[in-house]
Amino acid sequence: MTKSVERNMAAFFLSSIIPAFLTFIFWIFVAKTSGSEIIGIVIAVTSLSMIITTVSNLDIGVGIRRYLGQAFFDKNWEGFKQISFSSIVFAFLASVGVLIIVFNPIFDILNLIGIDKKFVITIIFVVIGNSLINTTNGILTSALKNTKII
Repeated sequence: MTKSVERNMAAFFLSSIIPAFLTFIFWIFVAKTSGSEIIGIVIAVTSLSMIITTVSNLDIGVGIRRYLGQAFFDKNWEGFKQISFSSIVFAFLASVGVLIIVFNPIFDILNLIGIDKKFVITIIFVVIGNSLINTTNGILTSALKNTKII
């Protein structure tokens, strides 16, 4: 048992450190090949996208793990499919709803922050993509080796 815990901890650590290291290399490359204006625009768009994603995601992937793990342990495949599908649809609709609020012309948040409107499509793809990735990650990790606690 301790061997599997150590292996899982190592895999979790590597799944965090490898993207961080690659991001570091990416920013070094961008800094060497472009100007500070481009870096500022990319950081502003990325930061806004991540803020919107955090608000719209609602940690659905974390919340469904318990129920999906239970359905997986009980071999309730119909319930597993239903919860998975519902959470993906909810994550998509929550992302779209938050995007509609953020891009509402009454608030004009993009103009207030100073982000050009040509980045709207990029922000939309990042927000919806990250929400769906987080939800899918929750679905996939819930199907890992489970033991019933209660």
